[in-house]
Amino acid sequence: ALQAARIFGLQDITVIDLNEERLEIARELGALTATRIDARRGINDFDAAVDAVGLQITRNGCISAVKPGGSVVFTGLHEDKSQLPVNEMIRDEIRTYGAFAYNQADFKDALQWIAQGKVRLSPWTSLATLEEGGVCFEKLIYGPGKTAKILLAPG
Repeated sequence: ALQAARIFGLQDITVIDLNEERLEIARELGALTATRIDARRGINDFDAAVDAVGLQITRNGCISAVKPGGSVVFTGLHEDKSQLPVNEMIRDEIRTYGAFAYNQADFKDALQWIAQGKVRLSPWTSLATLEEGGVCFEKLIYGPGKTAKILLAPG
């Protein structure tokens, strides 16, 4: 999301994560970073927010983070259901969008951006064999370090 936002011309981008090693990657890619939203800026201070986690707390955090009239994009799928502060969303005229990343047009754009050098896959992506898939998923859940994605290749 950070790299796509930069491709579309956004400059002042903040990434918030609990994983300090992932924040290091975000800094390397040009983002301002923080482990808590109030450590970087105040509540109701952002024009837009993207929830890439999908927990009730992160979804509500994004809604609280945007200015009145701001936009929130929900992409994270961690929890199936969340209670959202609908009255706050209505009063503040917050626009919300759902974005599912796995469609043909998105893959086409992503591959084009990679080929053009607009998107960097390292240091946050690694490659492993399909046979190592189980170990890779365990790593992503319990100790991802700087790894955000692992590409699995047959044999």
